[in-house]
Amino acid sequence: LLGNTHPLWVFIPMMTFAFGQGLALPNLIAHGIRLSPNYTGVASSIFGFSQLALSAIAVQAMGYIPTTGWEPALWFCAIGAAVTSVSIWRLEAREDTPSRT
Repeated sequence: LLGNTHPLWVFIPMMTFAFGQGLALPNLIAHGIRLSPNYTGVASSIFGFSQLALSAIAVQAMGYIPTTGWEPALWFCAIGAAVTSVSIWRLEAREDTPSRT
C-alpha cells in the first residue's frame, strides 16, 4: 500500500465498497423479483444463492493465484468488473431489441 500501514487505508475503501453494495443490491433484488412476480421467494433465494456461490468461486480461484503483492488481486477485480460490464451491456442490448412474437 505504498508504505501506508494505518488500518484506515484498508477499511475506508472496503467501507465505500460495502456502502455501494448496500445501495445497489436492494435495487437488483427488486428488479429480479419484478421479472417473476409469481415466484418472489424463488427469485430472492436464487439471487442470494448466486451471490454466495460466485463469491465462493472467486475466493477459491484467488487461492490458486500466486501472490507476491497486491497486483493479482487488482487484476482479479479488474477482470471481474470487465466481465460484469460486458454482461450488463449485453442484457441491456437484448432488452432494447424488439421481440419477435
